[in-house]
Amino acid sequence: MAADWRARLAAMLLASWITGGYEARAQDHPVALEATVGWAGFVDDARIDHGVYGAGARIVLTPRVSVGPEFAWMVGPGGDRDVFVLGLIWIDLLAPAATKPIAPYCVFGAGYMGHGDDLVFVDANHPATRIAESATSQRLIQLPGMRMEVAIRAIMSVYPLDDFDPDPVRVMTPVDNPARVPDVQRAVLAEIERAAGRAVPPGKLARPDFYRAAAAGFGVVQVGDSRGYGCFLIRKGVIG
Repeated sequence: MAADWRARLAAMLLASWITGGYEARAQDHPVALEATVGWAGFVDDARIDHGVYGAGARIVLTPRVSVGPEFAWMVGPGGDRDVFVLGLIWIDLLAPAATKPIAPYCVFGAGYMGHGDDLVFVDANHPATRIAESATSQRLIQLPGMRMEVAIRAIMSVYPLDDFDPDPVRVMTPVDNPARVPDVQRAVLAEIERAAGRAVPPGKLARPDFYRAAAAGFGVVQVGDSRGYGCFLIRKGVIG
């Protein structure tokens, strides 16, 4: 009996490994749902084929370690049915890309900036290539597959905010309602205020004015975030 269960467990794990799982992991969400569909063949006197159907969850503990339950339902010939309940642990040998959101050129470029220079952050809809051609460095840095607040959180860990300017952060206002504050701006301003340790009311620029100010900035960082009006000018302060 013990050998039979070991064989069944090994077959189920092999089926899971072969078929893999569908992971619906969203950025910045520590829980992912997975589904597994596959085949298992138990070798007794003759091979006994089973269909494998499973579901589970992956809970991220650290950038490299995740744990979670998995449930598997196996359907064999006749009335042969098996249920497995497992506790799993995943160890990623390479840290997920989202934990390393600052491209080396972004940090390198910020090092060339002086006090009072603007670093321009724009969303995926922005004509960033054209604007970057007019910027001081003429450099466009792209961070695909990332939310804007994640990129801002990373850069603010190494980027001092200008304390001398009353508007060290400026945003593009919505065309339809300049008083509206889009969700992406709320999220980004929360990250900036957390890094600065104080309230940072943003200056507001209409769309044409933002384009002109962005073209006069030091460089452009385009983040793969498609939420509208994810456009920011962040002025560099003094490194103390």
